[in-house]
Amino acid sequence: LSTDMAGKTTAKAAVEMGLRPGIPVFGGFGDLPAITIGTGCCQNDYVHIYFGTSSWLVAIMPERIENFAPQYFIFDPNHDGAMFALQTGCLAFDWAVDQFYRAEKRQLKKGIYDFINKQIADVEAGSMDLIATHWLNGELPPLAKNAKALFFNITSNHDRRHLVKAMMESLCYTHRRNLEYYRNFTGKKLDSIRVVGGGATNDLWMQMLADITDVAIEVPENPRYTGAMGSYYCAMIGLGRLQDYNSIYDAVRIEKVFKPDKAHKEKYDKLYGIYLELYPALKDLYGKINGVY
Repeated sequence: LSTDMAGKTTAKAAVEMGLRPGIPVFGGFGDLPAITIGTGCCQNDYVHIYFGTSSWLVAIMPERIENFAPQYFIFDPNHDGAMFALQTGCLAFDWAVDQFYRAEKRQLKKGIYDFINKQIADVEAGSMDLIATHWLNGELPPLAKNAKALFFNITSNHDRRHLVKAMMESLCYTHRRNLEYYRNFTGKKLDSIRVVGGGATNDLWMQMLADITDVAIEVPENPRYTGAMGSYYCAMIGLGRLQDYNSIYDAVRIEKVFKPDKAHKEKYDKLYGIYLELYPALKDLYGKINGVY
């Protein structure tokens, strides 16, 4: 098991790594279980969203259900993770920043994200009826690898602020689709969901996610390092300082909660419905221009 002690640091390894000898070493796991454990969402029907270069929604289940999730991973001997992945997550946002704010990014470096948030803070929900798709590298079912990104309904009244905000909203639309699919399939409605990864540090984006999904968004402390915290909890269980994975949920400190703004519901409901129609409407055209694969 991941919580089993594999051994202890040897004297030679300790010198090479700048550590002391005799430190317990545990089996551990890959990134998906690590991040899942770091969120504390380890029990049946617990769900989290990861906002990184790629992105995903993961639900923990006692067994795999045929025709439910596009992908699964083994979580522990009694549970699997049902995964609804986005091949292009925050990468799409970074691409938009690079294209539309290149000069500012060169000057401001990491400060570019605060600058952009100030730029788009006053842009209305729905980006003046502009819809983007984040499918820069194609996407997984129910989309397709040959589907690529687009901006739909651009007018002369739009500027780069709208383009960036629409790209951010597009990831939220996809996660809303996944959440609705989960709810319709399982019959379980979520009142809140934990979100981690670099994108979770962006308060403006997390508010968009809450507004679009109509679910309260909980962001733990230091959401960039959730995987590292998952490894920490693994070691604590192995050392007997935590009982099991189920005990982690209450141990995770929630730093911020974003509640849906009902004033934006009608607008986002309308645009979300259109977003769902884009791929079916363009499927044949994607096949013609990119081939079918």
